[in-house]
Amino acid sequence: MSGLNEDDAINAEIDTLRRAFVDRLPMRIEALNDASAALGAADGEVARQHAIDDVGNVAHGISGSAGLFGFQDLADAAEELEAACETAQGEAANRLDLSGLVRSLREIASGVA
Repeated sequence: MSGLNEDDAINAEIDTLRRAFVDRLPMRIEALNDASAALGAADGEVARQHAIDDVGNVAHGISGSAGLFGFQDLADAAEELEAACETAQGEAANRLDLSGLVRSLREIASGVA
């Protein structure tokens, strides 16, 4: 009987953490929007690479938590965005257009409840 109470306590804690993730998701999306805007405004290869890294870091944070809490579509979109950022180097980074991936992630995030 004590095992059931322990499971209930663990499930309650997971639910609390899941709700906290959902509550903080708009802030993470805002950070993604800011990083994406900085990417659009970046002047020069170094600034552009830094902005790409910022977008990738935000996507990484979203993907791990989203997957953990069962938001697989959101996790997949964030992982795709992160992977695109990780492969962007040099001249490829100058041609990289992340807007579609960012938009897709935002749309999926808006449906998370």
